[in-house]
Amino acid sequence: MSYTRLEFVEKYGGYISNAVKGTGLLQGTVIAQGIIESQGRVADGSNEVGASKLARNSNNFFGIKCHNWGGKGYNIDTGEVAKDGSLYVDKNACFRKYDSVEDSIDDYVKFLKDNPRYENAGVFQAQTVREQAEALLFVKKINYARKD
Repeated sequence: MSYTRLEFVEKYGGYISNAVKGTGLLQGTVIAQGIIESQGRVADGSNEVGASKLARNSNNFFGIKCHNWGGKGYNIDTGEVAKDGSLYVDKNACFRKYDSVEDSIDDYVKFLKDNPRYENAGVFQAQTVREQAEALLFVKKINYARKD
């Protein structure tokens, strides 16, 4: 099932608010990430939340790969960025598969909290969605730089 952005916020906003309570993550950051990572084109040509192939087939709304994961996986080709900045396709990459969108939300919060690089980048100290997004982007850039 896919949603307009407003429908996604109305359906999952309260759940996300509870999931981030006491973590230092902001509800708006998690909502924005879910929207960005799970959007895909629908029949009328518009983009909807949850319409990406990954979201539709695995309830993975945050693009989390299978690293250090003991649960179900879903394999799909994905675009990646090499150390030199060039783009390539990672063939048959494994992504985490969830039973529900709520499970995806819970795991995203856990994933960020369990990885010290996010704390070190200041994600949980950020006071605004923009600051958290910048800290998340900083971690992503570091991860790209480490890839061969």
